[in-house]
Amino acid sequence: MLISLYKIPFKTRRWYIGIFTQLLEICLNNAWLMYRKNLEGKGKPLKGFRHEVYQCLIKRGRSQDVEKTGNSKIQKPRLARPVSPIRYDNVGHFISTKDDIGRCMHCHSKTSVYCIKCNVRLCFITGKSPRNCFLNFHQK
Repeated sequence: MLISLYKIPFKTRRWYIGIFTQLLEICLNNAWLMYRKNLEGKGKPLKGFRHEVYQCLIKRGRSQDVEKTGNSKIQKPRLARPVSPIRYDNVGHFISTKDDIGRCMHCHSKTSVYCIKCNVRLCFITGKSPRNCFLNFHQK
């Protein structure tokens, strides 16, 4: 009966997702019943409890600085640089190209060239203004 009071309208073509949402509803209602039992009936109503759980789940994982400043800029995760012994061993580092264009790890200009061993994009430009970030990146 409690599930039908505040049921979330949720349609899906996959049968198991409906069962999963039903289990979540049951768990949430059981948590509210335990909360009310521990406070001897002086707790929040079910709707307020559900809203509080919702707010806590949204805030989970956010730092305090983001909440205070309101700066919620999403940044792409950066690739980890290869460890120094692999980066400077001078064995098996070959140039290859990819179809898409990305940023050079050394000078941050756009390039489609990358190191096969390190899996890092690096420039290798000839012509009027030559630049060899591939060599500079692999030397100490």
